[in-house]
Amino acid sequence: MSRLRFKKLWLVSEITRAARSIEFHSNRTLLVGRNHTGKSTVVKHIFRTLGCETKGKTDRWDSLAISVLEFELDGKPYTAYRKANVFALRDEESANVQVTTSYPEWAAIMAGIFDFRLMLPTHQESLAQATPPYLFLPYYLDQDGSWIQQWNSFDKLSQFSNWKKPLAAYVTGQRPNGYYVAKFEESKAKALLNQLQMELDVVQS
Repeated sequence: MSRLRFKKLWLVSEITRAARSIEFHSNRTLLVGRNHTGKSTVVKHIFRTLGCETKGKTDRWDSLAISVLEFELDGKPYTAYRKANVFALRDEESANVQVTTSYPEWAAIMAGIFDFRLMLPTHQESLAQATPPYLFLPYYLDQDGSWIQQWNSFDKLSQFSNWKKPLAAYVTGQRPNGYYVAKFEESKAKALLNQLQMELDVVQS
């Protein structure tokens, strides 16, 4: 993965009328506190803002809470926003803002800035762009899921079939971005060929 640094997180709950902002150190941040004081909530909302659904519940902050995350990717600043199914990303250098309520579109936006080109097999025997949870899954251990099963930190991982082996190959560098881009183009060409063959069969019959 590119060098990623989280800078600041805002949380706003319109239901409980509560708000919180947390700044992260440039090198490391240690969250200390008793149980149910919100340590896991902070970490979960970092990844939730980026499009991941974490295991377990978050104390105090409802599912409709607004979250805003400032982060740097290879020194380039971004701000991500989420409220329910509304996602937004601001490129702070160009002031360009991308907003969407489509999760596949958000996945494509994240794949673009992270140069994350992993294509995973769907249950329809085709390939599709891996979503944000697969980008962060190898680097995030969650107390609600990771102690039970490996690579189990996020919910909604069943949209792809047999994803562990391709993800491991991608993370370890066995197969780079170019391989998955080529496989995706190959799958599209095969789908087109199959469609043309079906049309030809109809004409011949």
